[in-house]
Amino acid sequence: MSAAINQEELSLEISALKGDLGAIVCGLDMKDGLDEKTGEFLNQLWLDKGLILFRDCPVTAEQHIELSRNFGELEIHPLTAIRVPGNDELIQLPPKGNLPPPACHYDNVVRSNRIHWHSDMMYTTYPTRGALLRILEIPDEAGETGFIDTALAYDGLSSKIQGKIENLDAVHSFIMEGDDVLFGKHWKSFRREGEQSVKYETFPDVVHDVVSVHPKSGRKSLNLSPLNLRYVLGMGSSESHKLLTDLVNHCLQDDFRYEHHWQPNDIILYDNLRTFHSAYGIVPGANRLAQRTTLKNIGADGRVL
Repeated sequence: MSAAINQEELSLEISALKGDLGAIVCGLDMKDGLDEKTGEFLNQLWLDKGLILFRDCPVTAEQHIELSRNFGELEIHPLTAIRVPGNDELIQLPPKGNLPPPACHYDNVVRSNRIHWHSDMMYTTYPTRGALLRILEIPDEAGETGFIDTALAYDGLSSKIQGKIENLDAVHSFIMEGDDVLFGKHWKSFRREGEQSVKYETFPDVVHDVVSVHPKSGRKSLNLSPLNLRYVLGMGSSESHKLLTDLVNHCLQDDFRYEHHWQPNDIILYDNLRTFHSAYGIVPGANRLAQRTTLKNIGADGRVL
């Protein structure tokens, strides 16, 4: 972090989120916008930590977008169904104007709006740089969001495994349903009540490096999106499945995981190139409303299979 920027001059309080994983920023006030010095400091903090929780930081939709632009160029999300009507730079989950999402049974646990562990847009050749997420309606129970630091997870691998996976490629597909997930599942049986009302675009299968190098920091990460992950290109089926199972389970260890219990006016900024995350879902009938910006890819590209 730049020695020229004095944290105390910025009236911000910085603390650890969980060990080496992430940081908490308190005292950010967006009423008067974001000055250059504060913006530079926060950019470097994000690059260093990968995950920032802005605690007690109320913002309007316009301020949400302004804060997001400090960290990069925004892009329009490719799934039209989840864009906020009248403001394409924001997406909304669940999508506005659709029927309530179906209840899904994960063994004996019933949840709606659950999204398995994933990196945003890994089903495309241009996964996003990152995102700024806030929750407008917080349910009374459940509704947590989990994050995995895949740079810390990579560092935690043995040198032997790091060498083995260095030049491997993995295939990812567009998947939204729990019964199609192959890796990182905590359930044995899955059942959905009714039909999914949201209609999504289709995408071809894509290939991404298993180990990625961050285009800004140069740091290596495990470049996996368990929701979308299918197999290692050019490897036998059983060997591929075992390797990816082991890598995903390694990532999901507590040392690399942060589970966020939302409070009013929380905002989370995550680096999509060194994290994956999961929406844990809500009790059917409860309300949870999230809005998010999407930061444009900066060079971490895959290819169509």
